[in-house]
Amino acid sequence: MGVHRTTVGEVVTAVSDALARLLDHFVTFPTDGQIAKVKQKFFLLGDMPNTIGVIDCTHVHIQAPRQREWEYVNRKGRHSINVQLVGDADLAITNCVSPPL
Repeated sequence: MGVHRTTVGEVVTAVSDALARLLDHFVTFPTDGQIAKVKQKFFLLGDMPNTIGVIDCTHVHIQAPRQREWEYVNRKGRHSINVQLVGDADLAITNCVSPPL
């Protein structure tokens, strides 16, 4: 693409640093009061005491990687990654974990 490797490294570092400075504005842990509300909602929804989240995994389709593409073929023959999600009682995603590509 005509961009020198050093330039790419400098840009990635600058963007990573900027995101790290903003982290506390977007990523927070729930307060004790918020946790109590979520527990109450789950109890009312399905008689599940002391529940603060539900967890599941799903395959997210991806474009086949150029290297080691066979590692990303799922049981249905499509390229995907397995993503773990945690949701709250309002169906909001509170955590997402996926492997690096």
